[in-house]
Amino acid sequence: MAGSRREVAIRVIPADHRAATAPVDRERADLDCRPSSRSSHAFRCGFPARIGLSAAAPSAFRTPRGVADRATADRGRCPGGHEVTAFVRARGALPDHHALTVATGSVADDPDHLTEALRGHDAVLSALGNPLWLKGKRGPAIVEPAVRNLVAAMRATAVPRVVVPLAWGTGRSRAAASPLVRLVTTTLIRRDYRDFDAAERVLAESDLAWTIVYFGALTDGESTMDFIPTRRIATPSPLAIPRSTLAGFLVEAAVTGEHARARLVLNGAAG
Repeated sequence: MAGSRREVAIRVIPADHRAATAPVDRERADLDCRPSSRSSHAFRCGFPARIGLSAAAPSAFRTPRGVADRATADRGRCPGGHEVTAFVRARGALPDHHALTVATGSVADDPDHLTEALRGHDAVLSALGNPLWLKGKRGPAIVEPAVRNLVAAMRATAVPRVVVPLAWGTGRSRAAASPLVRLVTTTLIRRDYRDFDAAERVLAESDLAWTIVYFGALTDGESTMDFIPTRRIATPSPLAIPRSTLAGFLVEAAVTGEHARARLVLNGAAG
């Protein structure tokens, strides 16, 4: 459950940029953009956006790549489409796409560069995570300091909205987790969950329009938009959810801005 997660920022394309693209009909901004695969959820476009993606390790780009793929794919489905600016330590497996620009930097270690990168954005999507020491990877717990830098950068640049996915069992969701999850998160992986808890507190105490999304076990399953977000804090059902599905919801939540100052649980598709 405590998988690798990375960082994303979103900004609406300014009027002078839109002039070079097809006009945007605001009444059609929530068009059904569901993908061609099996789907029960109509992905809503929001307005054309520029998405900035920040990640640390090339080997951990599966969820961030899903965000980039989701956002750039929407460019072909939604009026005006989205553009992505990736703020990463290394390009890794990010896709080549005419709507994707790559910049390098670290959210946890380079606050000045982060602040400059966020100028002009309207929202941020964070998918930041720690090295998985249970799988033999080593490194410091960076989520809380990174989120603290992110909040400061957003305040400095007047970016109001942030969407942050956190593993099930973090923060307020722990009380609703099973005894096994509570045991594991306070023993074997307590370092990571203490870090996640602290990051959640930083967000909740900020004046930003934050959205926290608790997710269960990430899989590399078929891309689908079958999901149910709910404000009822209960174990995700089913627990497993494809990374690409999580990525799709994160993009939607950041672009539409519907769930400000809310904690959500993302349920996957049954069957």
